[in-house]
Amino acid sequence: MKIFDFKTDKAWLENLALVTQLGLTMAGAILFCFAIGYYLDKWLGTKGLFITVFILLGIAGGGYTAYRQIIEVTKPKEKKKEDDGKATS
Repeated sequence: MKIFDFKTDKAWLENLALVTQLGLTMAGAILFCFAIGYYLDKWLGTKGLFITVFILLGIAGGGYTAYRQIIEVTKPKEKKKEDDGKATS
């Protein structure tokens, strides 16, 4: 029976953390926008108009944020070092 070793399985854990973060980002953005749309519909007396609009905005916003997170993680390490050097000078 193999025991899980955090040192040798570090890349696997980092990928799992990224996928979890992306899923929570999408779900959070959609649920937040759903809540805004729900309360606007309730307050203004409309039936589903704002829920639909804000869910679409939540999907777009969550997708954009997830895209930015993926780009940040997959950015080459040399580029990150150059950016860090420019920020400190």
